[in-house]
Amino acid sequence: MADHLNANGTETKVCNLQCIDLSNPDIHQSAALIKQACLDTGMFYVINHGISNEVMDEAFAQSKKFFGMPESEKMKILWNKNHRGYQPPVQKDYVESYTAGVRAHEDDPTNIWPPTDILPRWKEAMQRYQRETFNVGKTLMKLVALALNLDIDYFNQQKMLGKDTASICTILHYGDQESDSTKEKLGAVGHTDAGLLTLVATDDIVGLEVCRDKYSKPEVWECILPKKRAFIVNVGDMLQRLSNDSFRSIFHRVVHREDRYSIAVFLIPAYDCVIECLPGQKSKENPSMYSPITFRDFVNSRFMEVATGEPLNSIENANIISSKLVDRGLA
Repeated sequence: MADHLNANGTETKVCNLQCIDLSNPDIHQSAALIKQACLDTGMFYVINHGISNEVMDEAFAQSKKFFGMPESEKMKILWNKNHRGYQPPVQKDYVESYTAGVRAHEDDPTNIWPPTDILPRWKEAMQRYQRETFNVGKTLMKLVALALNLDIDYFNQQKMLGKDTASICTILHYGDQESDSTKEKLGAVGHTDAGLLTLVATDDIVGLEVCRDKYSKPEVWECILPKKRAFIVNVGDMLQRLSNDSFRSIFHRVVHREDRYSIAVFLIPAYDCVIECLPGQKSKENPSMYSPITFRDFVNSRFMEVATGEPLNSIENANIISSKLVDRGLA
């Protein structure tokens, strides 16, 4: 595929992704395609997922209404200790967001919602979108289970995607505060996602980019083109650990040049779920790359990376990080 021509005249290579069709009755074929995508880029499209156009369009319409509210109204549901609510922009080239917990059949009691007198249809529309997308995610994880030679319902256990799941939905608005539309704005710095899988729906504005090797200097970024009403799905760090690094948690960012909206559902295990290499993914010749860790401790380790500048990509580096935190009085 040809490179994508940016508004400022530069070009970015387009990353060609595998496309998974959930209407395909051959689940083993779909599992094989997902496996190849996870081994290659760690990202793929999902089409024919069963969510109606009306549900997706309404979710985006309500997202725009939410972010269009006065700042004073949005600040009434500010991000809280449960990591729910509104996060305002922190810089000029900014992104603002709202996060809610996602469960399959009930509301997460820790969620906080905009007032119904201002956005009367917002909660209902977003809950429906969140639940339907979460269920698509559970379907994808069944295919992932088959790809890893597991029982098809392996990830439906209570502390993965069952009753105790910590999965969330975040709606995002990448704002355009500059008069110069050719200027690139870094809406989300390069990162990997911490969970199992992330399902992202976007508008038709180009912005998502991936870097196949996050340690390369300079970093080489490739553009992910939006696909109408499809999901862009990426592997998270927990799935990479479970697969003993065979599935790739892809390094990605958002560079935007105009207003852009997206909705991301993150499939996340319970915070006390122990993540360790799956039995079929290690051997004497290929031992586990990581020691077992709870999801809570892993999230805390991500903050350690920021504090120390050391990537937590091995057991040895974990010991280095611990030493640095002690030296700095942070542990």
